[in-house]
Amino acid sequence: MVASLWAKAALAESEPPVIVAASTNNQAVTNIINAFGKDFARGSGVFAGRWLPDIASFGAYFPARGKEKTAAEKYQTRSFFEQVESDEYFYHAQMAYLQAAANAFPAISSVQEAVNALHQALQKEVLKLRDIENAWAHLSRARNAMKKALGDNYQEALIQIRQEYKATETEKEKIDTLLDEWENYRAKESLLYAFFSWLPPVAKKRLRLARLFLKTIWPTIYAEPQGQSLDAIEAEIKNLAAQLQQQLAAQAQLLARGEELKQALQQRLKEWQTVLQPLKLDKPAAECDLQECDARADTQIRFKIFQLATHYWEGRWLMEMEALLPELEKKKNKKGRKTLEPRWRRRMKLTPCIVSTFFMLPSEMEVSRRDGDTFSADYLYDFADLLIVDEAGQVRPEIAGASFALAQKALVIGDTLQIAPIWSLPPAVDVGNMRQAGLLAGNNDSEQYQVLCELGKSVASGSVMQIAQTRSRYHYDPQLARGMFLYEHRRCFDEIIAYCNALCYKDKLQPKRGKKSAMDALPAMGYLHIAGHCQQTDGGSRRNQEEAEAIAAWLVAQRDMLEAIYELPLQQIVGMVTPFGAQVRAIGKACREKGIAVGQGENSMTVGTIHALQGAERPLIIFSPVYSKDADGAFMDSSPSMLNVAVSRAKDSFFVFGDMEVFKNAPKSTPRGLLAQFLFRKGGNAL
Repeated sequence: MVASLWAKAALAESEPPVIVAASTNNQAVTNIINAFGKDFARGSGVFAGRWLPDIASFGAYFPARGKEKTAAEKYQTRSFFEQVESDEYFYHAQMAYLQAAANAFPAISSVQEAVNALHQALQKEVLKLRDIENAWAHLSRARNAMKKALGDNYQEALIQIRQEYKATETEKEKIDTLLDEWENYRAKESLLYAFFSWLPPVAKKRLRLARLFLKTIWPTIYAEPQGQSLDAIEAEIKNLAAQLQQQLAAQAQLLARGEELKQALQQRLKEWQTVLQPLKLDKPAAECDLQECDARADTQIRFKIFQLATHYWEGRWLMEMEALLPELEKKKNKKGRKTLEPRWRRRMKLTPCIVSTFFMLPSEMEVSRRDGDTFSADYLYDFADLLIVDEAGQVRPEIAGASFALAQKALVIGDTLQIAPIWSLPPAVDVGNMRQAGLLAGNNDSEQYQVLCELGKSVASGSVMQIAQTRSRYHYDPQLARGMFLYEHRRCFDEIIAYCNALCYKDKLQPKRGKKSAMDALPAMGYLHIAGHCQQTDGGSRRNQEEAEAIAAWLVAQRDMLEAIYELPLQQIVGMVTPFGAQVRAIGKACREKGIAVGQGENSMTVGTIHALQGAERPLIIFSPVYSKDADGAFMDSSPSMLNVAVSRAKDSFFVFGDMEVFKNAPKSTPRGLLAQFLFRKGGNAL
């Protein structure tokens, strides 16, 4: 989405779009910013990477002011823009850009010339896409016209039409020969018979002689003429010839139309083959449809378009900076609309997406507005071209509402079958606030409130994802919620995501990663039975000390093997999930006692409740259920989201370390019971 909008604006030679991505938690936000750094390929050749130095990502991160210093060590933040918007960086960057541009376009000598050359190259690449689309439309019309005229098997039909035309033509020649011989017979007939044909005996004799003659030349496929006079017989022969002539004309017209359609189709196929050459296909063009070509165009054409757009915007940034340099210091601290809007557009030329939380984003678009002799705070309402909301199933409406006022359009991405928001207000307070705001009125306000809740517009129960789904015009699959559905799943091995597919997604997900190799040291779904004891803490949480200690011991025992397999430190391989905060602390203590660092930093292993790993992933996830046979685990069945999130965090393996009786004894229709079926499916799943 971001790449497309960025490239379209470059093609139109307008200003870059202002695109902001936001969510409520730092995990979701950093997932986005990490993707803009690691998931954009450099490519190869003269257009590879960036032409401006020291730009590591296509995204920028605007964290809370207090986290700026820490975030700047890893991400491009406000300080990054302050660094590049300087005389020193500008002159260094201009030289680097011109050198890279000269490698791509040897004749250029200025930034403006490079920008012009890039735009022309961009137009050529876009034209390739348009040519493919147009050629496919022409080919489809040619194929449809052929099918409409001759049916689905039009090639066989055309062969049959040619054969039928040839057969009819042969029969017509036979009838024409017969007619010539008949006329010759009539010409040689005795004048005496003709003169006295009015006499019955003579007429009979004459008719008999004519029939004897016809028997020698009459085609066997036609019934002999029934006429009772020579004139009647001649009329029948001529009528047969006329019918064949009419049939032959119709077949000739159909054959000509078929040949015309075939020639047109061959021409369209030739054009299709020509426009597909940039895609470097590995099979004949006639066997490729638009969907295959579209996927291929992502790597062979659209990626180059993105590269060209990147360098185009870099050049535009240099030109704008050159004009701005004399007044740069004077404008640095200004917050008026005339300064802030161009600043946003300028920065979007370097990083097409700015990422922030919903708590910080409005302050980034706050402007100063003259109000008499003083200045008042105002905001850039409807300024952002696109607001992207990630993990929208977790975002409360009142948290995101302010940011929605700053954007013209929104792309809302999330899953209501994963973790729901943590609501801070009870329904009674929500109802009171709505009454005070005039959103509820009359005696039936409870019914009105229920409607708003169903629309997701409740502070006590709603989410941005729920609101978006009720507003979406798209509803591709009646069995699923409204909106567009991302069917393809690529994170987990097939055996892992199969559980989530059965639990939540009605088997609609399409696993794309494949099955785990039988040669792998660890199963995709595994378990370790621990006969522990579930204890309730004073705060109402729960812990299971035996599980915590077993997890820590297993990690110590398997550490060398895991680090050898993945060539990563243990904390980047394993993540641990549990339903209870008390168990998080118990596992953390047990791991630290074994020398395993646990916490929030990069060098520490993540151990937390479901919220800690929502939006994250690890090669191996260990789930600690805490419950034991003397404490029912029905809490895990209260919502499918808990196990859905826990299982889907695992890329390679998902393990349950706990009392397996808690799962074996659960009804098969529950999330626990379904998980048991997957865990106990293979003997090798037992650790």
